[in-house]
Amino acid sequence: MKTISLIILSIVLTLSSYAGNSGAKWEDFTQKQIIEHLSGTLDKTTMAVRVKGLVCESCGIGLRKKISKLDSVNSKRFNKGVEMDVYKMVLTIAFKEGATISPEKLKQAIEDAGYEAVYLYEKKGGKVTSSTL
Repeated sequence: MKTISLIILSIVLTLSSYAGNSGAKWEDFTQKQIIEHLSGTLDKTTMAVRVKGLVCESCGIGLRKKISKLDSVNSKRFNKGVEMDVYKMVLTIAFKEGATISPEKLKQAIEDAGYEAVYLYEKKGGKVTSSTL
């Protein structure tokens, strides 16, 4: 029994170290750095959101569930339409060709998952633009 308890404790500690905080802080990246990063990844069928509190993949499960329920999200791209960069605290959302995502509905979905949507990034005219949510 004691051996089993030690094995379980070892597994729990190992898993918690993998699922824990990415070590990133909100302040680690400036707006300019985020925009530069996204300039090579966003296109006409994606947008990105900087989400305060997103620090691990496990945290993002609720975000992915809420966002993927939006009608215009293309759940065939990424993982149910959402790609996560927990280190930069950025979600990239794919939407269906010809569809648009309402920033208000996207923000509400993120808040319903328990997070704070702060900045919205879109590619317009070949440049990534940023606006507050």
